Amino acid sequence: METYCIYETIYLDRLSKSYKIILTIDRKPNGPLSTRIKTIQNNPLSPFQVNDECIPNCLLAVLNENLEFVCLPQLPTLITYLTANNYKIDYNLTTLLTSKNININQNNSKILFYISYG
Repeated sequence: METYCIYETIYLDRLSKSYKIILTIDRKPNGPLSTRIKTIQNNPLSPFQVNDECIPNCLLAVLNENLEFVCLPQLPTLITYLTANNYKIDYNLTTLLTSKNININQNNSKILFYISYG
């Protein structure tokens, strides 16, 4: 069984010149969700943001059925998709890590929840 972390991530869309809060995942998942993941450039949010070797240059964005970024208001639709495709939301792990204010991602991201598959 594999466990993945879903984040809400602030993303600078250089085409529209706007900030978006999109959903990202820590790594390419197994199962049907893998077809809804797109690797995108992790653009600095400001010209003053210092490049840090610990921050990856890419993000793994979660896409909806129209192959657009899943944004926070679409979270219920994503949860429906995940449960319909045999992913399980790991409430205990999510509660444990978020209650301790553990942030294992440095991409301007916040942990939303953990999912398991397999």
